[in-house]
Amino acid sequence: MTAVNFNRMKYSFFLLIFILACMESYAQTAADIEYHLSIEEPGIAIELLQRTDADQLGSDYYRFYTAAWLMKGELIEAQSKLEEGLRTYPENLYLKQMKAELYVQSGAMNQALELYRDLERLSERTDPELHKQAGERLGRIFESLGREAASRNQFTEAARWFRKVTNYRPDEIAGWYNRALAHYNLQQYEDALDHLERALMINPQHEQSREFRLALLSQLQRSEKIIELLDEEIEENPKNLTPRLSRLRALLADGQPEEAQKYADELMDKFPDEPKLYDELAAINRRMGHSEGELNIIRKKRQAIPNDPNILLELSELHEMMNEWEKAIAKLDTLAKYNEFTEIAYTNKGRMLELHENPERAIEEYKRGLTIIPESKTLNRRLGWAQMDLELWEDAAETWKKLYQITEQTDDLLLWAEAEEQAFGIEKAWPLYSQMLQVENVPTRALFGSARYFATKNELDKACTQKVDAIHTGYNEIKHQRAQLAQEMGQPGALLQKSRDIDRRPERLQATRSLVFGGFDFLLEQCSVQDAERTVKYLVEEFGNQGEILYFSAKKKFFFGNDEAALKDLESSISRMPELPEAHLLQARIHEKEENWREARQAWHRYHSLKPDSDRAYQGLISAYRQTEELDELVRRWQPQYMANPDNEKLRRYLREALYRLGMYDEAAKIGQQ
Repeated sequence: MTAVNFNRMKYSFFLLIFILACMESYAQTAADIEYHLSIEEPGIAIELLQRTDADQLGSDYYRFYTAAWLMKGELIEAQSKLEEGLRTYPENLYLKQMKAELYVQSGAMNQALELYRDLERLSERTDPELHKQAGERLGRIFESLGREAASRNQFTEAARWFRKVTNYRPDEIAGWYNRALAHYNLQQYEDALDHLERALMINPQHEQSREFRLALLSQLQRSEKIIELLDEEIEENPKNLTPRLSRLRALLADGQPEEAQKYADELMDKFPDEPKLYDELAAINRRMGHSEGELNIIRKKRQAIPNDPNILLELSELHEMMNEWEKAIAKLDTLAKYNEFTEIAYTNKGRMLELHENPERAIEEYKRGLTIIPESKTLNRRLGWAQMDLELWEDAAETWKKLYQITEQTDDLLLWAEAEEQAFGIEKAWPLYSQMLQVENVPTRALFGSARYFATKNELDKACTQKVDAIHTGYNEIKHQRAQLAQEMGQPGALLQKSRDIDRRPERLQATRSLVFGGFDFLLEQCSVQDAERTVKYLVEEFGNQGEILYFSAKKKFFFGNDEAALKDLESSISRMPELPEAHLLQARIHEKEENWREARQAWHRYHSLKPDSDRAYQGLISAYRQTEELDELVRRWQPQYMANPDNEKLRRYLREALYRLGMYDEAAKIGQQ
């Protein structure tokens, strides 16, 4: 061997060792980068990549870089590095896979689908693992698109995507379940049932699919099949109460009340201490309108669980619903012995007594509850309202004062001020109203209270300013309260009638309306023309030509002598808001002024229908009918009404007056003796 050949062999040997060492070094670097990515340390991975030549890692260099940027949430950097890698390695499937995933993350689903389909096709023979991953990812994308379509209520499109999911992932339950859900929303119940059966073949214990299948069978009125499935479920798990309750409901739905009652009795014997069973049976009776049946179930529940005070509350509420007041109150008396139920017991008892028109006893109950829980906001509040209803103003002022000291709420301060004003006069209440003028969103009633104070001091400029502000604020309150009440009662835009609702918001709405009307009268009588015009203009701009605002406009025009324009506004007001009594009253007054008695009669009748206890309505009708010399016609109208309701004192009094005016003294005397 020559020296030259020996030197060449020696060089090749050292070169091979160097190459192997470099490969080992590169492999270690790749392993280090992959490790830091696996534990979500993209910053360290990027540092390692910055110290590594791209050629050393090949396509992995770009794959690692893209993954690191994605992990940091830097989509633009990730996309830039990935595009660079694909220019260098255009046929690399793993880089294409990353590009598809990048499309997914950026929401470009159509591009992602196209690329994943290519990956699935290209990798079928060369890379089985990648082929499988692409198929699974396609399934997940189809599922995502299906869910998105379903969220938009596009169920035909959703069903199409979920069908693709089941094609790609036939052994996963989610695809079949979602496909069933889409067909259910399309009212394709048989198809939905078929898909649920496929889902339950994959996992017979899948709870959602089982419940959904029962609901579908119920929709299809296949009670026999439901009972058969439930019997199988009961046999599998005899201690589970849920399928037994479902079986009971199925018997009822199938029109087998006797079988249902028999089965219910068996359940109560088998599960005597299970509250859920009694609750379910009570609810079934309630849905069927069987109050007595519900009452019996709750009584049995109490026998089974005698020390549960919640049952007493249920019994009380049920007796109340059945108008059995005394029984309801007796249950509350027992409930009051449990400390944790004292407040609700005395609150409900007082509320029932108020509704039963016994406010004096209600006040006693609220006070009794307050001896045990003196800081109770609910009891104090109800006590204050009850005292105001009975016009016990000094007591009410003391109650609201105490409550305000507990809550520091403006509403309670306002009620304290109003009770104080009624009990001791406006001067005593003024410091409280003055305090309210400093808060944000000053209540309407506080502004009216301040106006009353300034009026007593003969400071009419200040009083008028407060009245204008109060009317503006009051109308905003009306708008807000009306919208709130309408939304709660499912009647958008409805005007709710006065009612004794527990939270008194309908009553508060009416009270605010009354204040606004009263304030506008003061504005016309005591303040300047400019104040009245400014207020009407504001109301029209803020609320449009609503019925009440058109009434205000009519009243302003009537007050300043423009009767014709006032009548036009009133006609528009009544067409928009026929239940507004003040509009009919003003219309009657204008027709009387113009001696248009027949029109006045019609207006008085409309006003009387809305205000049946109003003296003004009775007097207006008698006056208008006298002017047309047809008072006997009015008597013929009133006599049947009186015969149907002889306890109506006002109708009796004004019918007698009409008879006297007609000279029918004997008939009038007979009515007086009845």
